[in-house]
Amino acid sequence: MKKCRIIKKIFSITSLTIIIILSSLNYTIIAEKRTINIVSGKPYSAITVLSLNQSTADYKPNVVIALIDTAIDVYHEIYRRESMITHPSTYIEGFPENAKAVNVTFDDSAGYWSNVNTDKSIWQNLTPRTLYWFPHTNIIGISFQDFDEGGENYTLLSGHWHGTVTSSIVAMKCPKATIVMIQANSSTLAEAFSWAVNQTWIDIIIPEFATRQADARPEWTEIPNISKKAVEEGKMIITPSGNRARDISFSSNICGMPWVISVGGVESYSHGASIFVSRWTDYVSNFTEMAANVPKPPNYWNLFNDTYRNGSGTSASAPVVAATFGLIILQIREKFNYTHGIINESLIDIPEKSIRITNIDLRETVNHTAIYWKTKDWQPGHWPYWKDPMWQNLLSHILLWPITFSALFLLRFFTMTRPVSPVAPWLQMGWGFVDSSIVNETVSVLLGEKEMPEKPDGAIRYMNLLYNIRKDIWTN
Repeated sequence: MKKCRIIKKIFSITSLTIIIILSSLNYTIIAEKRTINIVSGKPYSAITVLSLNQSTADYKPNVVIALIDTAIDVYHEIYRRESMITHPSTYIEGFPENAKAVNVTFDDSAGYWSNVNTDKSIWQNLTPRTLYWFPHTNIIGISFQDFDEGGENYTLLSGHWHGTVTSSIVAMKCPKATIVMIQANSSTLAEAFSWAVNQTWIDIIIPEFATRQADARPEWTEIPNISKKAVEEGKMIITPSGNRARDISFSSNICGMPWVISVGGVESYSHGASIFVSRWTDYVSNFTEMAANVPKPPNYWNLFNDTYRNGSGTSASAPVVAATFGLIILQIREKFNYTHGIINESLIDIPEKSIRITNIDLRETVNHTAIYWKTKDWQPGHWPYWKDPMWQNLLSHILLWPITFSALFLLRFFTMTRPVSPVAPWLQMGWGFVDSSIVNETVSVLLGEKEMPEKPDGAIRYMNLLYNIRKDIWTN
């Protein structure tokens, strides 16, 4: 059976290579720095958190986006939501009432390491496979990673670099979303994924894991079935496609299945594409995004002590798409004061108004509202380094100028882009570019207020071909 599947993959990939022109894809994008309204000065730990009382339950329209990743820096200002002090089960229908509050210290004047040291006993007492929520933030967390006893590794906090980058992009792009950080590693990914699928109150799941050697990981063999169950039950699975041109996204058992949304990246600042990324994805979005910076150790000589920095990769692209889908779902739910999550395998189900929107409906609509760039929109050049706080810091140190300008020269070389094809942009962009700019139109189409935009026949044929190849590979 395994040999047959391998033969089918080789045949499908060979066929696709013959009938299409290998095209470029690139991923590097800049987002403007956001200003976050936070409370500083007085530590939040001094404020009383409201206890759970089911009589105070007041369900409200919401959207819940889960990331399966490393961990999260809950102290960062990007997650601060000063009014969120009630148990999530009082406003998210179906959220477990037994989830525990973790009331950490938010003293912005003291800094990250001081806060962590103050809360040391709190972090030491957190245990894997236990659901927690963090008052004064929009963060919920659970860990499926076991740490060695006696070390300074803290559940949901240690090793949070990647998870902080990806989740902070969601927090910036869809600030009203509730974020669930599911800490996992390669050996526990399937377990963590299965847990997320079984949570009825989660709408969107982003498994932020590498795909390059997915088929070589025996512990990941169940992931296709897990993701299929999630989609059949109404959830959306959105995955990064990988950052290497030799990677073929639909051969991965993380992002290859047709029921999973695979995301690649492009350079929106130049409206250009590159060769340095995985190919044949559903959508493309920002490859480089402004994200929360990660604090260095206290004795580390740190020139880049900034609150935000640019983060790059399709690991940044997938959260942009997930946040866009989250904005669409939330806008419709708020419009109708829809306080449920997923019911009847639907993201929104209002029988009395004859409104039923499924993940398939949403995906099909975005297929048509996603944007194709025009060749004439291409601006030769490179991403504007001067907007990145790290480079601003480096340029302020005169003694480091030789190193800085050498690094900038190399970056200019490796971030060169080329224009999108004037004949077949879908070869580089899949169904198209997705970010918040498509939200209003997508909502209008889903609600029947606007006609579905037309897509070129070539794009429809090409994307259906890719879908059918993925279906042949992954459907037994």
